[in-house]
Amino acid sequence: MDLPTIKQSLADAGCGEKLSTEILSMYESGQYDDALRKMKLARCQAMCELHE
Repeated sequence: MDLPTIKQSLADAGCGEKLSTEILSMYESGQYDDALRKMKLARCQAMCELHE
């Protein structure tokens, strides 16, 4: 998957610009586990906001 597609997917999932940039930087540098952890935290936060 290319970076613009990933960035758009993160935006569609509700990630802000700062978080998207951070996740993409991790992904580009090969820190896949860290990027995945950040995405999971963002998903959990979005679910908490949804339930509120």
